[in-house]
Amino acid sequence: MKMYDTQSGATIWSSSATDRQTLAAVSVSKTGGVRGGGSSDVGGAKSALVRNLVDRTTTDFRPTWIRVQE
Repeated sequence: MKMYDTQSGATIWSSSATDRQTLAAVSVSKTGGVRGGGSSDVGGAKSALVRNLVDRTTTDFRPTWIRVQE
């Protein structure tokens, strides 16, 4: 996460995230033929990818609790 203070006193927040999700699979033989392939739930995989990216980049905006041992 990066935070920048501007000349006007505003604070700008910048964060990024990366992730990978398998959307489909293809099998290629040594002779160059394509055998099989498929995708189970492309829409669900894309939704999961977006949810994970949003979760990672907005963590700093959600409240968290830390227990301190006395």
